[in-house]
Amino acid sequence: MKLIFQDDGYSIIETLVALTLIGLLLIMVHQVMPVVSVNNYSKIKLNAISHAKSEMTFVLATKDFISAEKDINAKLKLIREVKCQEDYTKIHIKIVSKKTNKIIYQLIAYE
Repeated sequence: MKLIFQDDGYSIIETLVALTLIGLLLIMVHQVMPVVSVNNYSKIKLNAISHAKSEMTFVLATKDFISAEKDINAKLKLIREVKCQEDYTKIHIKIVSKKTNKIIYQLIAYE
């Protein structure tokens, strides 16, 4: 007597193993994705801090007490607000997202 086996597809066990592996892979990718997002925001925040400090140093060194607004890059803009009072001058540097108009970083000094 001769037994004939037909291998016409995948068994239910092979399918379950494949689905389990795909599920584990998706879980690992999902856990890594927020880290990528946080790292990108951290880079933007560090860039904003650097520009704000540079601008404040420039304003205090040159005594350029004029309010101004300028683009830093495609995502950020810098807003310099200067208010002169009788006995002091307030310098407020804000780095703002162009897309959401949300303040990323701000720096205030009194002269």
